[in-house]
Amino acid sequence: MHIRIIIDTKLFNGSLGKMRKPDGRRDVDIKKKVMTTEELKEMDAFVRSIFPVLELVEGYDPEGLEVFESDGYYFLPIANFSYTFNSLYRYWKLIQKQIKEYKKIAIEQKKSIKGLCAGEREIAFDETDGVDIEKFPDFLLSSIITFEISILETFLVEFCAEFAKDQGILLDIEDRSYQSFLDKHLYWLRAKAGLEIDYDPEVYRAINAVRMVRNEYVHRIGSDIPEKAKKIIKEMLQGQKGENIKVDEDFVEASFENIAEFVTQVEDAYNEAWKKRNESSD
Repeated sequence: MHIRIIIDTKLFNGSLGKMRKPDGRRDVDIKKKVMTTEELKEMDAFVRSIFPVLELVEGYDPEGLEVFESDGYYFLPIANFSYTFNSLYRYWKLIQKQIKEYKKIAIEQKKSIKGLCAGEREIAFDETDGVDIEKFPDFLLSSIITFEISILETFLVEFCAEFAKDQGILLDIEDRSYQSFLDKHLYWLRAKAGLEIDYDPEVYRAINAVRMVRNEYVHRIGSDIPEKAKKIIKEMLQGQKGENIKVDEDFVEASFENIAEFVTQVEDAYNEAWKKRNESSD
């Protein structure tokens, strides 16, 4: 077993980060300390003494698995989104790898079934491991897509509430039945809060496609993807042609990237508004 430990100094106060500004924002100067070989050995021995059976998946390195990167300013809704969304991405990569390794081992075990009661053992395999090999990837895809949209929706709720508080304005998001959750909150931010979000229409359309898949496909695993989402998914993936559109690993990767890009565009709009407000107050 080999465990790699990275100390993230953003968890500590003091000289590692700049002081919080009066309005609740602070510039963050985050640095990571990469431990020396000797320090890693000592930490490995310490962790093994506490968790003797702990083993990490070979080749899994959470340090480099971040799909969303903030520009360095601290704003609580964006920080919450960053931590949660990147954690979901690491979960996606880790479980994806584990499922592939499990499938490989299970197939090898089936090939080794011989001798007495081989027929019964094969039936037992087909009814358990065989089903799992087929269903686990679908379970993972559907759960990841569901959580992606849930995290985005939570971010919008927190962002709008915090922005309204900062601006001293009423948070009155209208319940428009013909608008999606995303549309309602984006409308409030732009039309009522005056936040000039210069979002990429293609990114916005891609997120809507993910939302449609979540609402209409994920709830019925194996059903047809909505027709109105197929064209957008083709554009997202670029490699899928014809009518046989699949929700696969490439789709999930593209959905992570598009959601991260959208939140980056919201963050950019907020930072620009914050700069203008502070320049006008000087």
